[in-house]
Amino acid sequence: MVLGAVLVSTLAPAPGSAAAAAGTPLSCILCGSSGLRDFLLNILLFVPLGCLLYRVGLPALRVLLFGFGLSLLIETIQFILPIGRDASLSDVLSNSLGAGLGAALALHLRNLTSPSAVLARRLAAGIFLAWAAFGILGAWADQALPAGEGILAGSWARTYPGTGTFGGTIESATVAGVEVHNWDVARPGPIRRALEGDSIGTQVRVTSLPRADRWSQVFAVGDWGAEPVLELSLEGCQLRYEMRTRALSLRLGLLTMVLPVTCSHEPAGLHAMKNARVLQLSAAYGSATRASTIVLTAAHAWALFMPIARLMPLHRLWHALWILSFALPLGFWATLGWPGRLSLALISGAAMMLGSEAIVAQMFGCAWPTVAETALVAAGLLLGRATARLARVGQVA
Repeated sequence: MVLGAVLVSTLAPAPGSAAAAAGTPLSCILCGSSGLRDFLLNILLFVPLGCLLYRVGLPALRVLLFGFGLSLLIETIQFILPIGRDASLSDVLSNSLGAGLGAALALHLRNLTSPSAVLARRLAAGIFLAWAAFGILGAWADQALPAGEGILAGSWARTYPGTGTFGGTIESATVAGVEVHNWDVARPGPIRRALEGDSIGTQVRVTSLPRADRWSQVFAVGDWGAEPVLELSLEGCQLRYEMRTRALSLRLGLLTMVLPVTCSHEPAGLHAMKNARVLQLSAAYGSATRASTIVLTAAHAWALFMPIARLMPLHRLWHALWILSFALPLGFWATLGWPGRLSLALISGAAMMLGSEAIVAQMFGCAWPTVAETALVAAGLLLGRATARLARVGQVA
């Protein structure tokens, strides 16, 4: 099952990425705007496989070699078959590293699930520090990346090699209150200031919003001859908003939000807005409006690695899983590390997780922890406590 998931994830056809895959050199390591993100995701993909192989009796070195061989086979198939997948040395290295990491986790699994009190305290401290570090990274990386000093130009429904063409017609477009025409921006100053202030709104009026069989640009604005600073596009009946943020400097890709819309031949108004606290995307046509708003807290660091998951309702699911992935082990190890002061340990854990979010919000101006995040932290800690008690009972039995 784990092997099947790996094969499906790596060999499923992706025709929309054919043009990008064709331009990726085999020797590529961490190249592209999302090179580091892809590298980390490829490591994560092979961790369960490496862990499983070690648990069934395969030595760690053979697990590493199996991961290398499987990855080499996958990349060879991607290179030979026209399935829209990019084969690269980076994938082979990251997949092999993931298999080895999985074996290492399996080797130390007993220390993680049945640690001594001293080790449990260290693990609890480590998971909290990781939570705080990711919070700082996420808040910093979500800040808008200022435009360069070059000429800012608008782009209306531009067609790239391997992409589709937007079927509607743009009537008007404004960015930060500045009217933007195709291949021209009359007053770039307000746009640059909006980006520097990390608060920018985009409005586009179109004659219709027809279904796009392939990814199609609707509107973009950016440095002349460079990648867009922000872009609205359509694929199928999903409206996508992408914007350059500081994550791009770490090769973690673009800030991305996706909104399912109703494709129609009626005039539509598209609106996107991003500031330090919220990310909004909406489409209004006739009497109907589709809209989505995401509150940008420090706990949104997961979106650096899976930005396309900012698609409702997947966004809520991934956000909940991210918080639980820190709160549950913290509650588990706190229970084992401070058995005599359990209530104090759990209360302290909740205060530290939420308090670190509040400090990051104060530092970077992002949103404070929400009620839902507070509930998820509490639920994760209590679930970790219950899991630790069950594990203790099992050891006694």
